[in-house]
Amino acid sequence: MAFGVSPRAFRRLKTTARYLILPTVTAVLVAACADEGASPNPGTGSTAGTGGGGTSSTAGTSNSVAGALTTAGTGTTPGTAGTTTAGGTVGVAGSATGGGGAGGTAGSGGTGGTAGTAGTAGTDTAGTGGTAPTCTVPVAGGADFAALLLGPKAIEGEAATLSGAAAVASEGSGWSGTGFADMKGSEGGMTWLIVAPAAGDYVLDWSYTQQDTRDMKLTVNCTQVVESVAFTNTGDWNTAWTTGGAQKVTLVKGINQIVLETNGGSGPNFDTMVVSPPICALSSSAAITCEAERSLLSGAAIVANQGSGWKDLGFADMNGAEGGVNWVLDAPAAGTYKLTFVYTQQDGRDMTLTVNGAVAAASIVFNNTGSWNTAWASDVTYDVTLKKGVNSVQLATNGASGPNFDSIIVDSLDVGAGGAGGAGSGGAGGAN
Repeated sequence: MAFGVSPRAFRRLKTTARYLILPTVTAVLVAACADEGASPNPGTGSTAGTGGGGTSSTAGTSNSVAGALTTAGTGTTPGTAGTTTAGGTVGVAGSATGGGGAGGTAGSGGTGGTAGTAGTAGTDTAGTGGTAPTCTVPVAGGADFAALLLGPKAIEGEAATLSGAAAVASEGSGWSGTGFADMKGSEGGMTWLIVAPAAGDYVLDWSYTQQDTRDMKLTVNCTQVVESVAFTNTGDWNTAWTTGGAQKVTLVKGINQIVLETNGGSGPNFDTMVVSPPICALSSSAAITCEAERSLLSGAAIVANQGSGWKDLGFADMNGAEGGVNWVLDAPAAGTYKLTFVYTQQDGRDMTLTVNGAVAAASIVFNNTGSWNTAWASDVTYDVTLKKGVNSVQLATNGASGPNFDSIIVDSLDVGAGGAGGAGSGGAGGAN
């Protein structure tokens, strides 16, 4: 045996050493573990529980932050359950290895301030603009234009309501009435009120004079029809009168307001305004079709387009009541013309025919064509005498309603026909 020690003595020495060293090592380890188990300085609020002993931590005060624990020390006795303190939670019992109790729960934070009341939203208020000019067509008054059924009709410029710088003047020559409307070198205008006998498309012309080139604005029944009506230089002021500026406008039956006014400067001087109804120009060498729906319709008559077989825009429908169709025909020469009526009805009705204001036939009978607005017939004709130029031809109901009319076909019968030559007589024989 090494060192000269007997085996028995060596076993005794080994046992003695174990009893001497083990308590010392154990004490050292216990001391070391005790140092490791101590918690560090906790944060503001609760104090962390110590390891080993297992006492619970003191509950943190309101609004404090709980201190964090380090690794629990290795103890031999389980920690004692923590006691409940206001504001904290019960500490967790230490583990069998001596873990310290959990630190106190952090106190609740202070109650936040009450949110401020939202401000009232501002109200958007639209700015007040300038007052828009108003336009109203009068419901009474106006010049009676019933003669439009017979042809064009004129109205004096000085008979209009004048505005701006416009005034009645009478210098120069060639004008009609009591004078004319003079713009006086500045802004001005004229307003006419006329009563039309039937709704339809009319043409407006003006008799004017100016030694310049100027334009005017045209408004009909409060609607601007043309922004710039051009008027040419007639060559002289108040003596060289010319008709021009033709504009097609739609007029209603009854009162119509027509306004002609300057367009940023001055304008011509005006003698008259001429209103023309829709006119169908005839021919001396061919038959001409004049549409009913393009004529002037009176009474209950309206433009319609149901059914089939009609031409152009539709036809004139008496609409089950009293009405009339008024054609204005421009004949190239005086003479006899044949009128052929294109119509439809599922009935037998008659109409009164008037030519140039005089009754030509008190009752023209129209046949039952077998169907409304599909079975069109042209089996009724009538010969009339027309003058050269503008003529009025009117079909009007005769105490009840009447057929619907698509058109009339107008054919000249004797215009341009040559006369018969005279026969020559032979000489008498001499007596023997």
